[in-house]
Amino acid sequence: MKFTNRILALAAFSVFSCGLLAAAGLENEAAGSSSLASVKADGAPVPAPSPAADANAAQAAKMDKFFNYLGSIIGAPRYQPLRGYGDKSATAVPQGRLGPVAYSFKLNSLLNAHKDSGLSFRTPHGTEVKFSAYTAANCPDGGQSCADKERFFLLLYVGAKETYFIRANDIVNAMFMSGSRAVSIGGDELTVKLHAVLSDIPSSKVEITCGGAKVFVVTLKRLGDAIAAKGADLKLGKTYKMAYGNELLQGKSGARFSDKLVIILSPVGVPGFFFLNHADITAAGVAYPEIEPDFGFRITGNTLDILKLE
Repeated sequence: MKFTNRILALAAFSVFSCGLLAAAGLENEAAGSSSLASVKADGAPVPAPSPAADANAAQAAKMDKFFNYLGSIIGAPRYQPLRGYGDKSATAVPQGRLGPVAYSFKLNSLLNAHKDSGLSFRTPHGTEVKFSAYTAANCPDGGQSCADKERFFLLLYVGAKETYFIRANDIVNAMFMSGSRAVSIGGDELTVKLHAVLSDIPSSKVEITCGGAKVFVVTLKRLGDAIAAKGADLKLGKTYKMAYGNELLQGKSGARFSDKLVIILSPVGVPGFFFLNHADITAAGVAYPEIEPDFGFRITGNTLDILKLE
């Protein structure tokens, strides 16, 4: 899936802090000076705009752009039934309508391919750690009503069974533009930071240190490119990036990958995602008329075929 754009980053703490202090000083000075107070035509005072409030609003808008970029890099659909926005129900293909095979994929070769983005590092004690990112299908409380920034995770994989989930929003502070998370791996204490450069979001960096020494640094652009390269290319009625794997769920006890397998279609250059439940795609073939009316999908064993409909 061409998770088109990439992630987010931090502005310098000292510059931003000085800006807040200066704004606060101006606000206090204005409050103490009657000559600076705005007055209505009838003499009633009009509250003056707060420079600090304006600065906070502007900062929040920049952070929204930052997390939108992050979402487009590691995009995955929110969990929904296969109907409604973005996702449609599978319908059986009438007998005789399945035509020639347009694409055929071995699902095992695509399964959770994003987990091995090609980005990795070794800790000082020699433990290999693979690095990637993904989007949770739900909110921290298990529901669906939350901002996108609550769904984005950086992932550290150690071997086949050890995974560390770090929510991006927990290591980027919208006010002071700084944050970190400590992780203990193989006897090493690592610190994970997300440095957002709001003036040039793709150059934002994830930095991992151990004892103050850098062990891994990657820009959001490079991370996004690495993840996008793991998707399969499709050209049907639209052009897509396709991925396949387990959905990521989060809750009060933390984050985890569920047993549910989905095929994710990301239209290139178009916002949004479609996802298809593996369990709904039969060997006899199904169609998604509201997505691709001229193509059918079937899964036989480990093989996904996409066929022209006649």
